[in-house]
Amino acid sequence: MLSIRVPIAVALIALVHPCIAVCAPGQMAVGKSSDVMFTGGPSHDFLLWSGFLMTNNCHIISQNGLTQSESQLCAGGYFKGASVQCDSGGNPVGAVDTQGTHWTCSPTTDGSCNQSLEGGFIVLACCDRA
Repeated sequence: MLSIRVPIAVALIALVHPCIAVCAPGQMAVGKSSDVMFTGGPSHDFLLWSGFLMTNNCHIISQNGLTQSESQLCAGGYFKGASVQCDSGGNPVGAVDTQGTHWTCSPTTDGSCNQSLEGGFIVLACCDRA
């Protein structure tokens, strides 16, 4: 079985324009990203999911591991001690950044940081310092 992982997150970070703002100044964005995994044919493709914290201008602060679970955002395992707290529906309601600062999150949907048709970033919440 041939397996090729397309590094969508790396490509997206390189393509994102610094003037884009997904949240208000001073806020932090929380959401999920997806990478397409090609396994030898179009009917065998699947998505790998990861949760992320990012600045309001699309720079990744922290991300957790890739899995096939779309709820990975709430699963923990973020780099440098960051975390995301979710409600029972899997929606982000709070976060802690890599500096230990606590944030309170409100829902949003924004595709401004998504620069790819093959996967990308889905911002689910904008967060204010708690």
